[in-house]
Amino acid sequence: MDPLLLLLIVGIVVVVVAIVIAQSRSRRGSTEQPIAVEPVTPSLTQARAVQHQAGAQIRELKAAREEIERKTVELQDAVKRDVRRANFRQLRDMHYASKKTADAWYDHKRSATETRKRLSRGLDQYRERKRTLARQRDASSGTRRSESIAEISSVQSVIDGHYQMLKSIDAEISNGGQRLDQFNINTGTLRDYIRDNCGPEGREWYIALQARKQQRLG
Repeated sequence: MDPLLLLLIVGIVVVVVAIVIAQSRSRRGSTEQPIAVEPVTPSLTQARAVQHQAGAQIRELKAAREEIERKTVELQDAVKRDVRRANFRQLRDMHYASKKTADAWYDHKRSATETRKRLSRGLDQYRERKRTLARQRDASSGTRRSESIAEISSVQSVIDGHYQMLKSIDAEISNGGQRLDQFNINTGTLRDYIRDNCGPEGREWYIALQARKQQRLG
């Protein structure tokens, strides 16, 4: 057989095989549907759990704020009346207790802030879920429509609960923060009194306190 003719036949076969493979892939691809990925909305049980956690943290914040309010009064009385009769160790311990009270409130605030972020994310997700359900309701009838209406009601109750918890957390953080400002002023007054009125011991304590503060701040 002529070599040129053989080469031509081989070329034709290669082209035909390539066309068949391409058509097969095209048919297979046309039957495969892309997987739709929808954002995951937390379940109603998960939403209630977040609300329960938020409620507990609001109560902790409130208790910490009330402790700050009580100790603010004690600190004011101590600075006004008892401070001149107290010795260095008593004043130092009073300052330490005041600082621990403030730190406890900040710890509760950090936890509540994280929960607030979860509530806020959940609120956005449930609002979007409600909009999706509303479209399903409007496009359906009978049992399907009734199911959508019932779920919308459940989702709305979660939205209302999340919104109320967000308002409560914000209000408690703001209220506690205002109380803490005055408390920290009083604690600073006591700190400076120790520095100025407790001799070398008080000055050394103050220098060490400021050094630790600078170390924490980096």
